[in-house]
Amino acid sequence: MKNAFVTILMTAVVLSSFSILAVAQNPNEKVIKRTEKVRRDVAKAGTGIKSKVEVDLMDGKIYSGYISEANDTGFVVVDKKNQSTTINYSDVRKLYDKNSRKTTYYIVLGVVVGAAAVLALFINAAFHH
Repeated sequence: MKNAFVTILMTAVVLSSFSILAVAQNPNEKVIKRTEKVRRDVAKAGTGIKSKVEVDLMDGKIYSGYISEANDTGFVVVDKKNQSTTINYSDVRKLYDKNSRKTTYYIVLGVVVGAAAVLALFINAAFHH
């Protein structure tokens, strides 16, 4: 019983230390990590008319359109009115890749159709056995 209590206590201490490290992270490190994530997301979305995105900025502004170009410091979003806006990676709160939603939709649809087919096979086997 004592060993179990000591084990639980030690586990709690270790987990607490990890959470303290996460909270003690330098604010600049958070900005750098977020900026790098946005840079990766922009690279993943690509450039051109088919690279539809929605960009949520730190100041609350939202831009929708496609990424026409990207460089080391930022990228350019062109909206439906063909107006270009240059955005710095560090100004972005969140970048939504509108094309990835379609991919997710098709994956979920495929899983549902596959599950329905397997269920139909089981029901068919149960009634004809």
